[in-house]
Amino acid sequence: MSPGKLTRLDESDPAAGVTILYDGQEWNVTGQASYSTEEGYRVHEWCCEVGDTTAYLLKEGDPREGTIRWFFTREIDDGAVAAEGGEGLGEWLARDKEPNPPQALTYQATTYQYADTTEGTHEDESGERARKITWDYWDAGRARNLAVERWPDGTFECYLGAYIEPGQVVIRRTAKKDFRARWQANPFLSALIVLPIAYIFAFILGWPFDESLGLALPVAAAVGWLAAVARAPLACMAALVALPIGAAVFWYFPPLTSASGLVVLVAMPAAIGWLAQRRGYAGRKLPVQYAAAFAVGAPILGVGFYYYFNLAPGPHTTDQLFLALGPTAIGGLAGFLISGLFLRRDE
Repeated sequence: MSPGKLTRLDESDPAAGVTILYDGQEWNVTGQASYSTEEGYRVHEWCCEVGDTTAYLLKEGDPREGTIRWFFTREIDDGAVAAEGGEGLGEWLARDKEPNPPQALTYQATTYQYADTTEGTHEDESGERARKITWDYWDAGRARNLAVERWPDGTFECYLGAYIEPGQVVIRRTAKKDFRARWQANPFLSALIVLPIAYIFAFILGWPFDESLGLALPVAAAVGWLAAVARAPLACMAALVALPIGAAVFWYFPPLTSASGLVVLVAMPAAIGWLAQRRGYAGRKLPVQYAAAFAVGAPILGVGFYYYFNLAPGPHTTDQLFLALGPTAIGGLAGFLISGLFLRRDE
């Protein structure tokens, strides 16, 4: 076993790139996605692979009950799953465009009885969404679950799994992967790390303090956005769309001293938070909140620096620089807080 930090599921969620130890095997976590229904049922799932076997670790949350349950399921050969009368499941599904679930399925000489149907929205890391219908079947002791997942294009997949205790799974992270995960999970940290590096680079070139800061702040903000886009692509794309809108409005209507500017300052992060909540963000709150802060703070920063470097009388003073940067800090904080109001707490 290669060295690395070991944690348990009740201490931390896994992330893409780590290894989990379960059932005597080392599973590589290769991706993650989310699934939600209109009733509030939410699942965060991690794809786990070892050899030719693909499995999924699921974290189920039901806000009505306020409980968290863990589930581990392996993909099985759908050709080995039979419906009633021994007919193959594929043939059963092909008979009707909208088939009803068989009352029982058989796999490896075990019969599984139909329990319920769930229909919701599946979203992968890129933000792509699709409707998914799941038929759940259980064995006689309700210990093992056979799930049939049906997709809009007519394809289906079968899985066999069971509920597990979080103590049964151990997460192993290497130092390198831990750093990468933190970099993407906390874009504010990414921007904070890059800020002094970019400033020192400009300072070495002989730029004065304010000009060095004028380079470092936009570079750090852009790097933070790049870190956030890997975890919350939809929110970050929305932030890019909002940038020119914010710049145009804030140019004519200062966000802190005009009603129109204040409305836009509130509306942009609210829209990003609402959109992320509607589309599913799988608990990635910080990247979404960074996108909202970026959408508000970046145009305010651009307008502030334009006035400072082009219109403010020289020689420039500390008070002038503060007036240029102060609204950016206030606007970014407002974007962070307002977008957070629309995001559920991590399950």
